[in-house]
Amino acid sequence: MSSLTTPNSQKQSFGLWILLLKVGTKLIPILTKLMKVLPKIIKGALGLKTAGAVASLGFYSLIFSWQMGISLVAFILIHEFGHLLAMKGCGIKTKGIYLIPGFGGAAMAAESFKSARNEMYIAIMGPLYGLLFIIPAILLYFLTQNPIFAAIASIMSLINLFNLFPINPLDGGRIMKSLLYSLRESLGFFFMLFSLIVAAFAGWYLGMGLLILISIIGFFELMNDYGLEEVLPKFKATFLRAMGIFIIFIMASPIKRNAINHSWISFTIGLLCVGGITAAFIYDMWQRAKIDRVPFYFYLYVYPFRVCIDAFAGIAELFRIKPCHLKRIDQFAPMAKKEVAFYTFAYIVTIIIMIALILYTDNIPGAHLAKELLT
Repeated sequence: MSSLTTPNSQKQSFGLWILLLKVGTKLIPILTKLMKVLPKIIKGALGLKTAGAVASLGFYSLIFSWQMGISLVAFILIHEFGHLLAMKGCGIKTKGIYLIPGFGGAAMAAESFKSARNEMYIAIMGPLYGLLFIIPAILLYFLTQNPIFAAIASIMSLINLFNLFPINPLDGGRIMKSLLYSLRESLGFFFMLFSLIVAAFAGWYLGMGLLILISIIGFFELMNDYGLEEVLPKFKATFLRAMGIFIIFIMASPIKRNAINHSWISFTIGLLCVGGITAAFIYDMWQRAKIDRVPFYFYLYVYPFRVCIDAFAGIAELFRIKPCHLKRIDQFAPMAKKEVAFYTFAYIVTIIIMIALILYTDNIPGAHLAKELLT
């Protein structure tokens, strides 16, 4: 079947192409400018902060329910906003709030804290600002009689209480560290060390990899605050190896179970953790084999003995620490005794408030069933 084109239609088609060419030449500078600005637009829309918030919302909604996902992200933002405002109130420059899917969030400071009072005040303001989410949730329950709001308030109160545990670098750990440091510098150091060891063993005993991650962060903070990188090199290596073994032990058993249950997110996270830490161990063996100038396959047999020797040497390093090593390298100013007493009282009262909120919201009819639906 053939089609015939008339001279008029050919002229119209030719005229249209001429018009498009004229308009196109005028659009080229506009498109060129748009292409230059486009990366900045995309960067603003998909920046690290925005991407973290969106990823966190999607992650929590997928793991729990969409109501829980929205609630968690909103609660974390309010909590971290409290830290951020406190930093600005103390005259500390800030970088903003970053949300990390599965691990909560962080209000990032652009400089170190100037005093124990700064750290104490900034740490306690997060849980207190969390009440600005919890109390309205309870009020919404009274207005709607929907137990889901009571359940949300109960869960967020529990998260706040967990964050007040005296384990560094949780807010409670920072509070205790600041209080003890103000009494004596060495008390702050030994508290940090004790809290991270307790967190590591609690994570291993309870099967909670998050606690082990917290202890690793706390350990690096300890090294940085007191400048102990050169004083405790073998202890640092021993601690990190032990944390790696703990994480592998915790993650290895659920991997098979999650694979059977088709829980692909938990399976993937567990596999990445175990694979990453195993790769780190292999790299460590390869580096040590190069230093000792022995074949890698031979070092596979020697490595466990070498690790044990280093572990004893690392523990021995702790006993060689001198008082001069237990001073903060950033000239961290301690609090006065009156401030220590005031903030100790504020810390205890905050813990009591969180416990009272948990007990109250848990006794609201339908709250337990709503919790099951949310999580």
